[in-house]
Amino acid sequence: MRMKLTRGRSSALFVYGSLMHRKYWRGIVGAKEAGEIRIIPSRLGGWRRWWNGVRPSYGGAVLNMKRDPAARLWGGLVRGLSAETWARLDEQERSHLPRARVMVVTERGQRVWAYCYRQRVRGPERKPASGYVAAVRAGAKALGGAVSRDVEADVVRLQRRLQHKS
Repeated sequence: MRMKLTRGRSSALFVYGSLMHRKYWRGIVGAKEAGEIRIIPSRLGGWRRWWNGVRPSYGGAVLNMKRDPAARLWGGLVRGLSAETWARLDEQERSHLPRARVMVVTERGQRVWAYCYRQRVRGPERKPASGYVAAVRAGAKALGGAVSRDVEADVVRLQRRLQHKS
């Protein structure tokens, strides 16, 4: 069953991990619609990426968010999602429910209320699967600019942190 994107007013979604990559939208909205999704570079103040999310099917840690008053988490904003699409997203991201409502700022300075997925887990960062990291990097690279730089800095920080633990 194909999911349609709505063009009217609806809630927005802030993405900061694998959902920045269009291939992860294919199973949610279908291949054609995934190609039509517009992801707008945006930032969320007071948060940082934290690689401690749990999703065993991914073969390693997945991204999560951690409060950090000095940080800015760059990702993407997706608007116009239908109720069906939200239901599919909630099913896929069930380990990251309930959704959190946050205020993000687009690269053009527009403030937008959005939902985001995050796990309510604490603990140290763990090693993610290389394929997952590659997908996050590819999604960030497609968004370019600050998003790509932010993800690369987070990956380097994680790699250094994990090397020091060894």
